[in-house]
Amino acid sequence: MVVRESDDRKEALEINFHFMSEHFVWSDAWILLAIIYTGKQGGDLQTIIGAADYINHAIPNEEELKGAFARLTEGEMIKEQNGKFKASAKVMKAYSRTHTERRAALKEFEDMEIFLASQNPA
Repeated sequence: MVVRESDDRKEALEINFHFMSEHFVWSDAWILLAIIYTGKQGGDLQTIIGAADYINHAIPNEEELKGAFARLTEGEMIKEQNGKFKASAKVMKAYSRTHTERRAALKEFEDMEIFLASQNPA
């Protein structure tokens, strides 16, 4: 376990990185944030890849995309409808707690890592 202090709330959060490595991986947080960045209506694969490039200055590979979509769908973090992926209400609620207009994408990425790590089904 690691304790990390939130920049915005100055409250300690416990992060179980063992869980992150078994259920979600870092690229899941990257893809999840990219989906959030596509907007309320969600985005298609091309739009998500563009948002991922904006966040991380890199293009996710096929393995990262397929794995993230599978794990995030199974974990009920995202929904797919008519070829568009959209973040769940639970994800958007967590995102809204720390999001501000001027918050850096890297900080929001770290927030998504913390959020996914907290979603231990046990």
